[in-house]
Amino acid sequence: MFPDPPEIPSETLEATDWSYDSERKTSSTKEVLGTFEFEVYTYSKKYEYEGGGGTGILFANTTRTEPSPADLPFGVGEDRVASIVMSRGLKTLKDELRERGAHDITVEEETKSETPTGEPLELERITATYENETTSGWVGAARREEEFLTAGGVSTVENEPEKEGAMPDEEIRRLVESVV
Repeated sequence: MFPDPPEIPSETLEATDWSYDSERKTSSTKEVLGTFEFEVYTYSKKYEYEGGGGTGILFANTTRTEPSPADLPFGVGEDRVASIVMSRGLKTLKDELRERGAHDITVEEETKSETPTGEPLELERITATYENETTSGWVGAARREEEFLTAGGVSTVENEPEKEGAMPDEEIRRLVESVV
């Protein structure tokens, strides 16, 4: 029942020095509107960045629900399921940042874009504080047929663009938008 693994084009990763870290499959039961439960199956990949004196993380998820969004009863609504999946993507990134010592993680901006294959993409720009350094990144979610795609990333070198190899905020956004 698990979806295929998420993909970030290898040429995109190689051009920016991201390296594969790990992958995992998870499943859980979610409740919608207090009356309906559905299963959530997620395949996740995580990447690490080290360069220019900083580090970064990037994740990509492919999520499938059972029943599929098109088969939800009682008008539960695909938008509600999409909202839950986006929240999970944001939670994934926040949890990873907290494990690395970040605090004051805040959603700063919400915007829309599209994936390389044309699906609408919901994006949120976040900021996080590590000790005395504030950095930013992006998390996004899109739906493709029966699956949801989420991705997010942040780099600690964002506020020091003069460092060679720094990963600017817009580069993180392009990586999130490239998930296919």
